[in-house]
Amino acid sequence: NSTNNQAIKLATIYQWIMPLENRFNWYFGAGGALTNFNDTNTDNKTALLLAANIGLEYNLKIPVQITLGTRPELGFTTGVNALNLNTALGVRYRF
Repeated sequence: NSTNNQAIKLATIYQWIMPLENRFNWYFGAGGALTNFNDTNTDNKTALLLAANIGLEYNLKIPVQITLGTRPELGFTTGVNALNLNTALGVRYRF
């Protein structure tokens, strides 16, 4: 059983960064998001999300970081209250 999902999400997370050793850090944070989505089984819905964030980052010698993190999100909307877990490998530019 396959569904076609369409979604857009705007999220903001405040992070605290803690050094580990050498160029490794770990981070954690909290924030929120607003998302609008639909799939083949539901009408268009908007949800408010509470989000947390935890992960590891490695600072390269150039201003770039490699990250591995996870972000659990708790969503609130009529008929769809859910806990989702997003995990990502990322590349970030460091200012």
